[in-house]
Amino acid sequence: MSMQSEPSLTPEPSYDARCDVLVVGGGLQGAATARDLAGRGWSVILCEQGDLGQRSAAPAPQWMGGSLQDLAHGQLHSLRLALTEREALIDAAPHLVRLQPSLLVHDPALRPLWRMRMGMWMLDHLVPRQLLPDIQAVDLGQEAPGWGLQPSWAEGFVLPAAVGHEARLAVACAQDARDHGGHVLTRARAEQFMASEAGWQVLLAHRAPLEGRLTHHTRVLARCVVNAAGGEHEAVQHRLQEALGQAPATSAARSGWVRQVHALVPAIGQAGRALVLQGVQGQWLEVLPAGEHALLIFRQPVPWPEPSFPDSTEADKAARVSADVQALLLMANRYLQRSLAPSDVRWHRVVHHPVLAAPRRVAGRVRRVPGVDHAEGACPWVAVRGVPFTLWRLAAEEAGSLVGEALSDHRDPWTRHATLPGGRLADHIPVEVDPATDQDTFLQQLRHKHPWLDLGLARRWVQQFGSAVVVMLEGIGSRADLGDEVLPSLHEHELQHLVRHEWARTADDVLWRRTGLGVHCTPEQVQHLQAWMARAQG
Repeated sequence: MSMQSEPSLTPEPSYDARCDVLVVGGGLQGAATARDLAGRGWSVILCEQGDLGQRSAAPAPQWMGGSLQDLAHGQLHSLRLALTEREALIDAAPHLVRLQPSLLVHDPALRPLWRMRMGMWMLDHLVPRQLLPDIQAVDLGQEAPGWGLQPSWAEGFVLPAAVGHEARLAVACAQDARDHGGHVLTRARAEQFMASEAGWQVLLAHRAPLEGRLTHHTRVLARCVVNAAGGEHEAVQHRLQEALGQAPATSAARSGWVRQVHALVPAIGQAGRALVLQGVQGQWLEVLPAGEHALLIFRQPVPWPEPSFPDSTEADKAARVSADVQALLLMANRYLQRSLAPSDVRWHRVVHHPVLAAPRRVAGRVRRVPGVDHAEGACPWVAVRGVPFTLWRLAAEEAGSLVGEALSDHRDPWTRHATLPGGRLADHIPVEVDPATDQDTFLQQLRHKHPWLDLGLARRWVQQFGSAVVVMLEGIGSRADLGDEVLPSLHEHELQHLVRHEWARTADDVLWRRTGLGVHCTPEQVQHLQAWMARAQG
């Protein structure tokens, strides 16, 4: 690898690596696309300038399935895709995507009950289901406090929703890409692109994870580039089109932006219960359990003019975020039995997403998923952006097919019935029943084999690693064998696994994107873990 201080691409450089496809961006969509491509037999390199899943919206599972806004606006195509896909994802990774019954509270001042019942009937009959139960009407009566609601709310519907952990799904997809022969490079930024007759020449800049200093560069020659850079998508696309001598342009698929607000607060009502709440301006609020003692509240996206405010001061931006969080709490407090104040918020984030046009016809067929585009030629590219959370596998499959078209090398898709690492429990339980029951059975057998393993830690590991925890615990005969407890319920053995097998390099990687323990940690504990991570990496 080159160690020049200011390298640049030349028409005939020497290459450190060659591949069929370079995927830029290690969020869920980039990792899923790399997995799809590697599984089809192409040589793949995935580069991510930070950590895998670093731009994930939340450190806890998020809603997966059809958007109620899609139902309200009659967008049945995307709704049907999402409802169909959620069962495939539960099958593929039952430890990372799971059933989460959610109570949709009916507000008679916003929608009449007959209209709600009609909408629920459509959700029940829009697509066939195998795993998920029917929607159930509920007369709350005395049950409202158990759901954390004010007693005045009388009716609702229990939805068979699913939730998924975005960052951990990104890691699992990257692992599967690696298992299929792909190469995953974190803390590696695609800095320069040059189009040539041989393909794309790309210069990657590698940085130390803890200090952020430049360590070295890598020159890659790729036949095709996939731009799945998330928040950096337009900057990468600009450089690609500039290298091709084309005028950079905003993707034609984008028609605007939406803004989404997330906040983490203490749990209210019985643990493990989720809510779907209606806002007075047609918005929807989702309240999901984040562990046993916290709730993740987030508002479904609302229109927003632009994601950045170049003329705003930091104080202006902070005030805008504070106003967003307070508006979120105000919406939730209409329903909750205990009012939430800004001081209750343990963590919050405001994210922006592009609004994408409906699927369009390309080469005689209609694309199923919006947000996927491509250009052919000597240096082809595929762009994936702004795909709804539930449709990441479909979008990766679409991108893989477009890569095949660009390379004139069709290869069949394969992920529809494939499991992600840790997703296959059948080899470890007597009989399969359903994903939730199978996971409970697996947990019981794991604790029977390792009786020293306490329930809380075992449950977190099963939800985090799935069946891979069996391999992780090989040779471990007691809690002492897990090594020092660096933080509560976080031992050296687990940390070493995350460093060696899941590309974790910093305390934030571990606490927010691998374990979700960051919401419970003090600044002193974070510093202590960061010191351990520094020692572990020499």
